[in-house]
Amino acid sequence: MRRLILFVISLSLLVCGGCAVFNRNNTPALNFVERNMIPKENPGRAIFYPLAIPVGMTAVSLDMFLIHPAMVAGDAWGDTLDTLWTKNLDWERRYVTTSASLLPRAVATPLVAGGAFLGRSAFDISPRRTISAASKIDDKAARQAAEEKRKEQEKKLELARQSLEAGDLDTVAAMSRSRLFFGDARFVGGFVELLTNGTAVERMQLLIMLDGSGSSLPLHGKGVASLPLLMSALEKNLAYSDRAVQMKTMQLLGRYRYGNNQARSLLEKVAQGSDAVFAAAAKGLLR
Repeated sequence: MRRLILFVISLSLLVCGGCAVFNRNNTPALNFVERNMIPKENPGRAIFYPLAIPVGMTAVSLDMFLIHPAMVAGDAWGDTLDTLWTKNLDWERRYVTTSASLLPRAVATPLVAGGAFLGRSAFDISPRRTISAASKIDDKAARQAAEEKRKEQEKKLELARQSLEAGDLDTVAAMSRSRLFFGDARFVGGFVELLTNGTAVERMQLLIMLDGSGSSLPLHGKGVASLPLLMSALEKNLAYSDRAVQMKTMQLLGRYRYGNNQARSLLEKVAQGSDAVFAAAAKGLLR
């Protein structure tokens, strides 16, 4: 009996050109006939054979032309919204372009909706609810990973704040990705305070920290707001009594003379100063 019904399905596919009915999830009428109308035992099963073709054809036709299209209508409309009205609208950055695209989108809506409807009606395309469920799982996992990363960074930032306030500069220097900390007002405040008023050793440690690959001067991104405070502290270190601190400050400014006008301006000021050694070093860095 199953072979006979499959023959009916194949015949219908040849006539109508679709393939959605190959998936038994798309044939509720045919499934109903097979479960409830076909006798399980002989002789009733044998007696039903002459009716198998017309009943099967009727069920397949209902599935193909009525039931399955009705099942996919919502998904087809969802496809249309995703294609034209959900993912590609950018009102914040492209207001004029987006506004101008409204009319073409409106004109294309029935065409896209019709194509999506015919495609889902004829072919075995996964329902949107399945795709959405998988997408929700992925989104949830991504959100959890992002939240865990945020909490980890917050822990590191809090440890860096506390270590800086306690004068434990070795811990601060050893922490990875410390450049991100320059976007935090509390950390920057403590850093600048110690860089301005600390001992020569503390100042040198902080300058080395700024000069390190993991905590270089933040010329871009969130940390750029801390630049004026840092530059002010570096300017004061140029006038500090310890010549090693002065030289390290100039070296640090030399690294950023092209990316920051304040750094270049401070070097030019030193180059025009009365200290011949520092003036020569500053001129060399400005070349």
